[in-house]
Amino acid sequence: MSANPSARIEQLDNIEKDVIAILENAGAALQELSKDRPVQKKTEQDCQTTMAAIKSVDNKLNEQIKYLTQVSTGHPHEGSSYPSQKILQTAWHRLEHAKSRVSELDRMRRPAVAGGPSMGPQRPPAQMAQQQPQQQQQQQQ
Repeated sequence: MSANPSARIEQLDNIEKDVIAILENAGAALQELSKDRPVQKKTEQDCQTTMAAIKSVDNKLNEQIKYLTQVSTGHPHEGSSYPSQKILQTAWHRLEHAKSRVSELDRMRRPAVAGGPSMGPQRPPAQMAQQQPQQQQQQQQ
């Protein structure tokens, strides 16, 4: 099945036409049965045509539903860019988060490196590295 939206709409239009044909065949079968002397062969032929068309429409609709299920759940399928877009969006979000964290850590480092009198005694880098994860956990809580 094609993933092109206009092709999908065309397929649904064809399914609709098949449903109309089913109704016409069923109507012809009922019309034949309503006669005083129905022709059994014609009635059976109309019924068989109707049942075959119903089976065909059922299969086509199942394919459409399967496609829509794949699209809505994000499973990869032919012609879909949704999973790639989702991965890209997640990567951009992670990048922005990493940038903000680096910027925050850089701001925390600058006053400590400057070592102004308002900051108190300077801590050794190893001690600062141990305290940063603790500070991050406190901020998250």
